[in-house]
Amino acid sequence: MSQLLEKEIYYGTLRDDSDSKYIFQELPYNYCKITGRSEFSLLFDFNMQYFFNQSGVDINMFPDVFKDYYNRVLDSKRSGYNPANSIDKRTGEWVYWVQTSPEDGMFAFKFNTENVTAIPYLAPLFSDIVLAPMMRTLQKNVNILKAQKVLVGLIPLLKDSKGGSVKDAVAIEPGTLGKFLGLLKAGLHESVKIGGVPFSDVKEIDFDTTNTSILDDYAKTTASMSGINSRMVFANDKMSNMETQASINTDEFLTLHVYYQFNQFMDYQINKRTKHFKFKFLFEGSEFQTNRQFRLDNALKLSEKGITLPQKFAAAIGMEPQDFYRQLEECQAMEFTDMLTPLISVYQQSGKNDKGGRDRKPDSELTDEGQATRDNGSNLDRGGII
Repeated sequence: MSQLLEKEIYYGTLRDDSDSKYIFQELPYNYCKITGRSEFSLLFDFNMQYFFNQSGVDINMFPDVFKDYYNRVLDSKRSGYNPANSIDKRTGEWVYWVQTSPEDGMFAFKFNTENVTAIPYLAPLFSDIVLAPMMRTLQKNVNILKAQKVLVGLIPLLKDSKGGSVKDAVAIEPGTLGKFLGLLKAGLHESVKIGGVPFSDVKEIDFDTTNTSILDDYAKTTASMSGINSRMVFANDKMSNMETQASINTDEFLTLHVYYQFNQFMDYQINKRTKHFKFKFLFEGSEFQTNRQFRLDNALKLSEKGITLPQKFAAAIGMEPQDFYRQLEECQAMEFTDMLTPLISVYQQSGKNDKGGRDRKPDSELTDEGQATRDNGSNLDRGGII
């Protein structure tokens, strides 16, 4: 996902050299090009000049199929290049470009599959991000100016001088003035500047400015153009509950809309390796607590109607389905429920809850006033129970 946000496209090859491990090996972005689509994934070609131009690259660090690509380029047979070839016949080459196929483990993921042009999601921010060093410098200068003060001492002039005009008619000798200023400077911090001028009615020199948040304003503006809620990252005041939910939903959407490609990849890889049974994969949800709670509540509501979906429970609480089943089997085998002693009979409890009052609303349905009430504890009774 980080590569999709940064580069828009992720080119990789699935390594299954080991009997027990599978891993994606990323391919060089600048030597790959999308040239088609299939029902499983995007199709791309690879430029074998990568091994000719990069002296430190060893072809043995790639899957064995790359040796076939290498020989195909050097045999000069020119078997024909046809972008419309099906995935089981992508064996053509053009100059140094060779066709690759999902059957060889070559897969490409794209953030936006509506077009094949590589436009990174955060590309519009680049023209503003390059200004970040200058903005930091401006903010540093503002902070330095705010910390500095200038003390100006007014040197009185000789107003009643006799005998005509007098050169440098000041009431104190410049040498004596310099000694006093030196003593004063030695007793003050270096951020305090001292000056003596032979003028009258000199105003106070202050560097206070109303524009003190240059970098903060710049960061907020730049973040707001990225598609996220900028106040989630840069907030000087309290966010409303609706703003928080909208920001979380935006972050979730960036990942959820790519799940379909992950589903296709898993369906293809697993069903290619199975014969009798076929499988279908479905990625869902996110790790945000609100989303997991939402999915768990839905599973519980379905269970009340007699519709029990164990995998929904496992996904909502963040467990692998097989681990969920094993722990249920372990709990049943140990007869753990028989060791529990209920403190209150179920016949002595109320129908909905035993705390009184209306049911507690989920966080996603709270208004701003309700959130403030819950944060302040205004809905607590004398016993301290909500």
